[in-house]
Amino acid sequence: MLKRMNGFRVVSLLITIGLIINASMVLTNPFKGNSNTTVLLISLLFLFLSISEYKEKKKRISLINFIVFLFASFVYIYSIVRQ
Repeated sequence: MLKRMNGFRVVSLLITIGLIINASMVLTNPFKGNSNTTVLLISLLFLFLSISEYKEKKKRISLINFIVFLFASFVYIYSIVRQ
């Protein structure tokens, strides 16, 4: 699968996996460290990444990036409210 993907998509996939792991860790323990800002910035990164992919007519990748953005935004808001 990775042989058919270009470098940009591989990096995007790795960042997505890292974001899901980081957001899940913040969701389970939001009081440890300053991970809230990290989740916010990475979720904004995925919002802009989703917009740029949508402009390039790559709607499937854009949808995946937007779902990751929504998940990270939910985790950020949940951790802020929980504090």
